[in-house]
This record gives sequence, C-alpha cells and structure tokens, in this order.
Amino acid sequence: MAKTLGWFVSFVLSYVGWYIGSLLGGFMTSFIFSMIFTGIGIFYGRKWAEQLLES
Repeated sequence: MAKTLGWFVSFVLSYVGWYIGSLLGGFMTSFIFSMIFTGIGIFYGRKWAEQLLES
C-alpha cells in the first residue's frame, strides 16, 4: 500500500513539475523539475501512506 501510494503521488507531482518546468524553460528544465518533484512525491507519498496505515 505504501509503495503504491508513493508512486501515485510521485506521478501527480511529476506532472506538476513538468508543467512548471515548461513554463520556465525548455525540455531540460521540465525534465529536471519533473525528476525533483518525483523524488519529493515518493518520499512524502510513502510517509503519508505509513501514517494512514498506523491509524
């Protein structure tokens, strides 16, 4: 459950990062923002899932 939610949140945040990057620059800016937001999504998505499973 934690991995699934982590990957789902990372997918959504990756899209957000790609969109922000496309507004600020070109392809590489979008790619870098997407990777950063993917990492953030995995971290906080798994953390959120662990909190949901505890309660």
